[in-house]
Amino acid sequence: MTTYSRINTIVDAVITDLQTATTLGLGSSPKVYERDEHPQAALNRGDLPCAYVIPIMEGGDEVSPGINTSSYRHEFPITVTAYYMGNDLTATQLGIDLRTTRNYAYQYVDYYLTKSGGRTVGGGHIKKLKVDVGYWVSGGGQVVHYWIVKMDVTACSS
Repeated sequence: MTTYSRINTIVDAVITDLQTATTLGLGSSPKVYERDEHPQAALNRGDLPCAYVIPIMEGGDEVSPGINTSSYRHEFPITVTAYYMGNDLTATQLGIDLRTTRNYAYQYVDYYLTKSGGRTVGGGHIKKLKVDVGYWVSGGGQVVHYWIVKMDVTACSS
């Protein structure tokens, strides 16, 4: 298997996991894209809720050749971001929506703790996950809530 096909297999597995997980609030036909966009782009398209898979950004792929072998060890991040339409800008509603969004983020993390095969994705091993949750307010006062999970993945290629 070539290096790029190994990495693409892992990215495709993350996309499939997002499309099949039912507890993330992404709807029955989740919109999942391999790209990075500001929440404004998704809001303008009427694409909420949706998720983005962003491979090998903010850290790159650290490639370590094996000793006396033709294999390489890859350590790289995959960032997943999900966006949801908020309900209101009131303090009470912001708190409710933030909690809901945070719950989705941790349900995504839990997905990899409980899925068959454990903390693996497409032949890669998930070493660490970092969670961020927040919201963004458009110029028109619309609220977009989001969660970001950065997964540090290790994989080998030959």
